[in-house]
Amino acid sequence: VSAVGLPVVTPLIDLANARLEFPGGAIVNLNASRVSERPTRKFRVFSQDFYASVDLIQNRAELFKRGPNAGIHRSAFEDDNLDALRLQCEDFVRCVRDKAKPLVSGSDGVRALRIAKRIRDDISERNIKYPTSFQKDLNRSVSEIRENTAEH
Repeated sequence: VSAVGLPVVTPLIDLANARLEFPGGAIVNLNASRVSERPTRKFRVFSQDFYASVDLIQNRAELFKRGPNAGIHRSAFEDDNLDALRLQCEDFVRCVRDKAKPLVSGSDGVRALRIAKRIRDDISERNIKYPTSFQKDLNRSVSEIRENTAEH
């Protein structure tokens, strides 16, 4: 896990990026922002012959797979079933109503929480190491952007 989180307009983390590397070589990038022009919740998965970009707010996915003769096959789709928060709620209601097993087990949930904690800890560690110089550079950059925007 390697993660960066930045306070941009609040004293809290407004923008975060995490990179997860798996033993088989797959890499996942997670991005979240509450300060970009549009709210962002995306993840990207990379492996040797495959790349996927999933936008969990727009419910859109793009998939790229290496085809024969080194060609690349691209497919894209939109699907309301990419709304993970809605699907979790629906599954919870289904489990309560039907006394069924959830699609995601409790142990999977615990593993996800452990990964989230590792991401949060990595962000905290980086912010402790570099808070002063980073914050000064960020404040200067934001001020310059605001000045340039106001002039035009």
